[in-house]
Amino acid sequence: MNTIYEDVELINDWVNAGMPAAYRDQPLALAWARVAKCGEEAGEAIEALTGMSGANIRKGVCSTLDDVLAELADVVVTGLAAIQHFTGDRGVTQVVVEKKIAAIIARAGIR
Repeated sequence: MNTIYEDVELINDWVNAGMPAAYRDQPLALAWARVAKCGEEAGEAIEALTGMSGANIRKGVCSTLDDVLAELADVVVTGLAAIQHFTGDRGVTQVVVEKKIAAIIARAGIR
């Protein structure tokens, strides 16, 4: 059974393989592309929430909770793949994510 981090590694490799030639030999361009994609996905989640709430009077209600959840999942997966891009090691990616979750829990005082 694959772990989520093995799957993230596969997704990262797929994204890297699909990058245009102009990016492949430009580490900084690749880094910018990966982080910018996180922002793009966050924008799509906001757009879906706007559509679900009917906040755009021109469009009215045009999204569902399922749309919002799917876009938020895109944000999570894109972020995980970006971390994997930078670490290059799924074990390190897992540590980065787990350390962040532990820090938030500690800061919130919920454990």
